[in-house]
Amino acid sequence: FCLLIMLPYAKRIVITGASGFIGKACVKYLNLNGHEVLRAGRSQSDEIFCDLSEPKSCLALGQVSDIDAIIHLGAHIGWDGSSLEQMYAPNILSSAIFSNIAYSKNALLVFSSAAIIAGAHSEIIADQSPLSPDIPYAQSKVLAEECIRASGASALILRIGGVYGLNGPKHLGLNRVIDEAIHGIAPTIYGDGSGKRNYIFVDDLAALIGSALQGNKQGVHVVAGPETLTIHEMMQAVCSAFGIKSGPVWHSGDSSRSQILNSSPDFTGETPFAESLEAIKRHALLS
Repeated sequence: FCLLIMLPYAKRIVITGASGFIGKACVKYLNLNGHEVLRAGRSQSDEIFCDLSEPKSCLALGQVSDIDAIIHLGAHIGWDGSSLEQMYAPNILSSAIFSNIAYSKNALLVFSSAAIIAGAHSEIIADQSPLSPDIPYAQSKVLAEECIRASGASALILRIGGVYGLNGPKHLGLNRVIDEAIHGIAPTIYGDGSGKRNYIFVDDLAALIGSALQGNKQGVHVVAGPETLTIHEMMQAVCSAFGIKSGPVWHSGDSSRSQILNSSPDFTGETPFAESLEAIKRHALLS
């Protein structure tokens, strides 16, 4: 599933983290809409070498002419226990460099921040939620946002929650569940499965970013999917989509807390969860 929005004129766009999960979806979406996309990263397929841990390499974006937008998706996630100091160069300094380049080129900077800067255990997160970063990754995103605002660059800051899809990053449990379900493994529910989420399908996120570029939207926005479902409901839907007749496996343990993102209509995905699972299944069969 990939909703096409034909933009009024082609843009020249640099994407960091272009070989990553969200980056690939954005590259595909923007190319389909006729834009010139320059991939920045460490992959051999990237047109611009850019290692976020090496600040000098980030300056290479400044040598690219006629940039309309920089979509900064690359980051060091740090779920491995990385410290704030270890995230300084890839998450904070790189964002400051790119915002300065965007300002100098009068380009729009689209920055992928994280909804959990409002607190990893916050049950409701909205655009104006007070910031309470309680893990180093979230702290690095707060500092990156401050650098972007201080730069004076035109910027769109997207506070994104869980993003799922085919071959999605496994630190989000739903992506592990989908990957295992493709191979016939039933998902496990810990506790009563009553915790609620409104994750966003990766293709929807790419389309929202494309639409934001069309409208030159700026400011800070929380991004989420269109449905709020319990973990139990999501696991049942996964079983139905991938033909796991036994249903989910129940396991004793603490139930996950709810975390619901209140996104604005312009930053809410459109694809229902069950429909996105069917799209993932089709793509898995083709790959």
